[in-house]
Amino acid sequence: HLHMKKKNDEQSECEKFLGLVQLFLDDEASSSQASYINDHIDKCAPCLKHLSVEKELRELIKQKIERKEVPQELIQAIETKIKALVSPA
Repeated sequence: HLHMKKKNDEQSECEKFLGLVQLFLDDEASSSQASYINDHIDKCAPCLKHLSVEKELRELIKQKIERKEVPQELIQAIETKIKALVSPA
């Protein structure tokens, strides 16, 4: 764990941070959760470093993902099947 030498409340603050960091990075955190993250990293260098590493990792993954064009025939086949499932026979 990041903070083995910290006092218990500081450790629980860091655990709360770790529980919210993915929501924050996905832009799914509430405004109070985002505020908590920003306040916490202002006071906690190890969590700031953790956030930085997570962001860098996401950027590397985005760069490595190869986007491919979906064939129009596949799109049409999927649309046809969905329409058949949605429309009563």
